[in-house]
Amino acid sequence: MEPHKKMKKEKQSERLSRFKSQLSTLIRKDSFQILFILMLLSFIYHLVLLFSSPFAFGSDGYYYVYQIQSFTTKGKFSPPDSSLTLYFLAFFGFIFSNPLTALKIGTAFLISILPLPVYLSARKFYPRSFALTASFLAVFNPLSHYFVLEYVKNLGGIVFFLFLLAHSLQKKESFMKPKNLILLVFLLSAAFLTHKLSALFGGILFAALLIHYFGKKPVFWV
Repeated sequence: MEPHKKMKKEKQSERLSRFKSQLSTLIRKDSFQILFILMLLSFIYHLVLLFSSPFAFGSDGYYYVYQIQSFTTKGKFSPPDSSLTLYFLAFFGFIFSNPLTALKIGTAFLISILPLPVYLSARKFYPRSFALTASFLAVFNPLSHYFVLEYVKNLGGIVFFLFLLAHSLQKKESFMKPKNLILLVFLLSAAFLTHKLSALFGGILFAALLIHYFGKKPVFWV
């Protein structure tokens, strides 16, 4: 190999190594700043997606619109619905006069929260770079888009369940502290009150926690 080509290749390798080192340092020091930017990008992206049409998306789209309007004008859902996702969306109904606008902004805000519990869960087992990648893929994938457009209540259930999962993945000494047990009860209740599927998975996780902390053999590697 000619000397100048060899030197050029060495310089390229050195630059690549320096870039990897700088990226690793950035991820190590600014993980939550990167996560916040990811959540903000998710919010903006899904706002653009949801406002690409003047109409509500999905077969239940106008059901959500009607329920938001019902709660903001009558103080109750009609027909009755106890899902916490609807209360979450109704909150935006008090901020924005148009219930359709409230639905779209509330849904975009809901999906933008998703990277946080995904990061917290993945970080228990994997490096920061992997956890951030998982957080990115959690919101920028076809399945997430489908839930945003079609199944908003299910999306709320997924968010609460993932927070419950992230909270559950800690050592017994920390988990048994009163404040953490109170938070567990709150997140478990939220999962049960949001959607029947999140209630099912929450119940399974709670049973696994009981076996893990009080059984003879642990079921989690934490």
